[in-house]
Amino acid sequence: MLVTVFAMLFALLAGCGSLAPGDYPSLLEMQPYVLSIDPPDGASVGADVRMTVEFSRPVDSGSVGSSTLAVMEDSGETELAMLDDLEDGDTEGLACLYEFAWEAVSLAPVGGLAVGADYVVIATPQILSVEGLPLNQAPGQAPEPFVSRFSVGGAGDAPAGGGADGEGGAEAQEVVRVRPSWLVINEVLYDAAGSDSDGELFVELAGEAGGDITGYTIALVNGEDGAVKETISVPDEAVVGEGGLYLIADAMTGSPGVSRVVGADFVDNFDPQNGPDCIQLIDHEGGLVDALGYGEPLVGTAENGLACYEGVPALDAASGESLARTEGVDTGDNGADFTPCAVPTPGNL
Repeated sequence: MLVTVFAMLFALLAGCGSLAPGDYPSLLEMQPYVLSIDPPDGASVGADVRMTVEFSRPVDSGSVGSSTLAVMEDSGETELAMLDDLEDGDTEGLACLYEFAWEAVSLAPVGGLAVGADYVVIATPQILSVEGLPLNQAPGQAPEPFVSRFSVGGAGDAPAGGGADGEGGAEAQEVVRVRPSWLVINEVLYDAAGSDSDGELFVELAGEAGGDITGYTIALVNGEDGAVKETISVPDEAVVGEGGLYLIADAMTGSPGVSRVVGADFVDNFDPQNGPDCIQLIDHEGGLVDALGYGEPLVGTAENGLACYEGVPALDAASGESLARTEGVDTGDNGADFTPCAVPTPGNL
């Protein structure tokens, strides 16, 4: 496989004999390689670690996934053997959520990692730059992958023996969650300019920074009959960010965890209808926190018994436009509070 990738690179560099010798260095410099990884090589981390890999150039998001930017438990195999297994499809990395921001890719293993285990991160030459050139940690030489290792250690193991009575172990502790004092739907892109399955849609929430929204859901409602078409479940331990936002992005079809929305806190697969329809924000106890209805006519109450919108519905935004709160105002009237935004601004208040 490595020979094949190198041959492809040579063909790209050589073209059809049309490149002058001075053109070769510029193409070689366009090969992406890993500049840094956080946490760094050899680090000891927590089981809920989130990694960030910085490349020398923007990479094609379609070339990044569990078989090309892989997190694997360290089996003791050589780097070459692990790379061959990945490229041959004999193994793949753990399922991860991938997010893209210019040259950086953030990834978080779904479900966390095992305490006490050692892991390897491998970026293979199957990762391509946006120009189509393969990753190479040694540009100009035979393609070389990037490899980094870390361990998961420290606290997190259950106490040995004993039960809730305190004999031989600690009494189970109740998890205390501080819920946000306020939370609203802040901006929504429900109809992308192109395909609605290309990872561009998002639902952005605004609220009290640090508020725990574990167990909250977002219901996507058919405005004609009130049927709940889809439900987005906020993951455990989700909190509103320091900037007062929590951004939920749609995943690209066929690429779980991968979205074109930069800076998403959570990536899921969803597709709100293009209107007239409703979006409901529901808390952990099933109570309605906020509702956004757009377009008319709309049913007043959804099949879950909760209101479909507040006041009068907002305008139905055109394809490629989002609906955003007008200067962050919440008067309880969708028509007054939301305005079509020609340039969506996910991640910005």
